[in-house]
Amino acid sequence: MGSASAANAPSCVSFKSTSSWATHTTRATNNCSSSVRIRFNWSNHADGPCTTIGARGGWHSETVALTASFQGAYTC
Repeated sequence: MGSASAANAPSCVSFKSTSSWATHTTRATNNCSSSVRIRFNWSNHADGPCTTIGARGGWHSETVALTASFQGAYTC
């Protein structure tokens, strides 16, 4: 679960979520001018690892069980 003191991911990071019959996948794309470090926040699943995403189009994707849902991302 996300830390209460952690800041939300910058607004220049965009997210797109898709679902299949068994999984949820969310992809973060960094549109910022510098690298960012974020952690995906999932309900009903452990939060993702702290991940560095490169500037201007760098991306990271995570897939979890269908019982989980993407709640956002926060800096780490």
